[in-house]
Amino acid sequence: MMMEEEEDRAETAGSSCPSVRSDRSKDVTPHFSGEPGPMRKTLRSRKICDERGQRSQSAGSSCPSVRSERSKDQPPLFSAEPGPTRVDQQSSEVPSGQSAQQHQTQLDSIFMLLEDNIITFVKNEMKKIQKVLSPDYPECLESQREDDEQRSSSRKAIVKITVDFLRRMKQEELADRLQSKLPARGLYQDKVFCFIHLSVQEFLAALHVHLTFFNSGLNLLEGQQTTSKWFKRFGKQELQKKDKSAEKLFYQSALNKALQSSNGHLDLFLRFLLGLSLQTNQNLLRGLLTQTGSSSQTNQETVQCIKETLRTNLSAEKSINLFHCLNELNDRSLVEEIQQSLRSGSLSTDKLSPAQWSALVFILLSSEKDLDVFDLKKYSASEEALLRLLPVVKASNKALLSFCNLSERSCEPLSSVLSSQSSSLRELDLSNNKLKDSGVKRLSAGLKSLHFKLETLRLNGCNLSQRSCEALSSIISFQSSLLKELDLSTNGLQDSGIKKLSVAAESPYCKLETLRLSDCDLSERSCEALSSVLSCQSCSLRELDLSKNEVKDTGVKLLSVGLKSLYCALENLSLSCCLITEEGCSSLASALSSNPSYLRELDLSYNHPGDSGMKLLSAGLKDPGWRLDTLRYGENV
Repeated sequence: MMMEEEEDRAETAGSSCPSVRSDRSKDVTPHFSGEPGPMRKTLRSRKICDERGQRSQSAGSSCPSVRSERSKDQPPLFSAEPGPTRVDQQSSEVPSGQSAQQHQTQLDSIFMLLEDNIITFVKNEMKKIQKVLSPDYPECLESQREDDEQRSSSRKAIVKITVDFLRRMKQEELADRLQSKLPARGLYQDKVFCFIHLSVQEFLAALHVHLTFFNSGLNLLEGQQTTSKWFKRFGKQELQKKDKSAEKLFYQSALNKALQSSNGHLDLFLRFLLGLSLQTNQNLLRGLLTQTGSSSQTNQETVQCIKETLRTNLSAEKSINLFHCLNELNDRSLVEEIQQSLRSGSLSTDKLSPAQWSALVFILLSSEKDLDVFDLKKYSASEEALLRLLPVVKASNKALLSFCNLSERSCEPLSSVLSSQSSSLRELDLSNNKLKDSGVKRLSAGLKSLHFKLETLRLNGCNLSQRSCEALSSIISFQSSLLKELDLSTNGLQDSGIKKLSVAAESPYCKLETLRLSDCDLSERSCEALSSVLSCQSCSLRELDLSKNEVKDTGVKLLSVGLKSLYCALENLSLSCCLITEEGCSSLASALSSNPSYLRELDLSYNHPGDSGMKLLSAGLKDPGWRLDTLRYGENV
């Protein structure tokens, strides 16, 4: 009704005066929001425009309408927050033909909306800041997703303003607490995907902690401002005079934090932090480091503290990191001492201190040659030496630990090395050590790890029985196993043990290519189980050593069945010293004549083939149907 009366009055004013009411209100879309504001703000702006429009009617036809066609196609705005987008929709540009007075009216409307937006935003942010400063609030704020960079910047600005006003109000403690809550990545912690290398991130973290301490006296590692009273009262220069131990305590706290870490996550950070204490490094970063760093006296005290720590019973990994720290502080005295002993050949591991052992580990880990093939006997053929040098074993490609007087006690730490994700070990030789069945059982735990990378395992002469075959079977049939070569020679495995191994070797997960069972107290019954393996479709065996076992002719006959299989891919077979006669040679000749046989090398030395048996096999070497390249029969009777 009111609109009709307004329109009637507009018509009586003459056609030259446009209506104050335009089509603007026809297609106004609803605004759905949980926040107070947009609809109320729009109504308020309409009221102002209506009042201005009523006054303009009396001015005559030369007064243009404040309402325009501008809002006809305006899309609906769906938002959960009062936002800057609402302000953007009302442009501050002056349309052509508008008077200064009409432009001022529109500007008033915009600023009323702006005022509401800012007040609402600040109130919300102040509630969050108040929550942060409560005693029971966690160290970091809950993650919040920012709408855009502009909103994030606004929030950071509010925090800075809050800190500034708290200090003006003499609320230093609250200001410090708020500032300490956001030292690294700000008050509002979004989930961030970072593609910067970890070492760069660790350096930036160390740089931040360094700058914060030397600029404000705040030790972020301790989460408190231990030197704040002196700093606030006297400034940095006086702080150094009043509290000379502040820097020493700062670096000691970093050292202690790194040593307390169970996973070494602060190791690299500590190295960078100590490196930043040197004046030479600060000169390189003079654009970032405007403050003077640690004194040479403080550095020497830190070096001494590290050396004292190395004398304690630390893990090898922590000791190695401390040597990296000494390197950062330009102290190489311990390392140079061991290097001199190595060069002169006078190194006696019996007299090495824990710190010297750590220095030896550090040197070996820095040598590409030693990490390619590590031979424990070069340093000390003892269990103690192995335990001291485990990090070197872990980083090596090939570890030779044979004849080193090891016992089952060594197997558990070795198992830990084998199961480590960072292990580089591909070949491990533990031959001729008294590991026993219990040692192999302990070792198998690491060999069944998802991180297991070992391809060659030699357990020749380790006092094993058939009981070890159960643990070894679980290893070779393990889904993630990469084991390709297994040497179990000179152990009392017997037929029962080989039967267990054969079942595991038929597994589709078994990747064994070489199996050595020389001198394992086997009989012909083992050949039946092994023949089944050779006939298996998934069999990958290329080399089989059965020498020094009582295989006899019956065993060779059983084995020949597997050699004739379409799936057999065996290329090297050793039957040396197996009590084989002419009958066994005949079975082998039949197998070698079969079309799918891949056998290229056959060792029949120290057997009893007789002249006929030797002629039979020798003639086959000239047969183009045979693939045999090498036949060994020396010392035959």
